[in-house]
Amino acid sequence: MGWIAKKLGRHRSQSFVNDMMNVADGVITEQCNQYSSCSLYKAFEGKKAIFNAEYNLTTAPVLCE
Repeated sequence: MGWIAKKLGRHRSQSFVNDMMNVADGVITEQCNQYSSCSLYKAFEGKKAIFNAEYNLTTAPVLCE
């Protein structure tokens, strides 16, 4: 059974997100593009699952870093 962490970026702490990388099997984020917090999840990229939900999208494309 896996463990998925949710909304780690709300703490705005890179060290906290990095620590959770060691124990979580993935992460669920909400609105990291809108709040410019996607870069917090760099440690997860290419290693573990990242699921992001964006609300109130504009018609412009959303780019994940």
